[in-house]
Amino acid sequence: HRSAEILGRPFAELLAEPDAADRIVEAVRNGERLDELMDQRRSEDGVFAAAVTVIPRTEPTEAIVAVRDVGELRRLSDQLRNAEATYASLREHLPVVTYVRSYRGDRKLTYISPQIDRLVGYTDEEWLADPELFERLVHPDDLNDVIEARDAVDAAKGLRTSYRLIARD
Repeated sequence: HRSAEILGRPFAELLAEPDAADRIVEAVRNGERLDELMDQRRSEDGVFAAAVTVIPRTEPTEAIVAVRDVGELRRLSDQLRNAEATYASLREHLPVVTYVRSYRGDRKLTYISPQIDRLVGYTDEEWLADPELFERLVHPDDLNDVIEARDAVDAAKGLRTSYRLIARD
């Protein structure tokens, strides 16, 4: 809304949910701050999801009310959550082992899928707790090539290599 369209109108007319209007009016009366109250808002184009912040002013019963359209942010957050859930499901259930190692610094292993236990007999917790386990389990004939490939990896291209691991048994 433009200022001229809302000046002088009852505040509740701008809100889609009466409970939100009551909470905002109560906060203004009490001089309280409200952060990120979620509400549905009315606009000239319809109703949209909004985050509302109420900041009390020094004069009693006055406040600054800031409203942000968060509909697109919510939609993107939902898409991200769904993509992460799909990826986690694939990562946890496919008959392959996936792992994530930090690219910079010590290149610490930050994740390894639980399928590693079925493959080599060491749990994912053991892998994460022992930073040297990987290199101890790489077959000695493959170790130099694995270390060279790991150290030369380009984050943009990733790493694709083959090597043998020595299982617990």
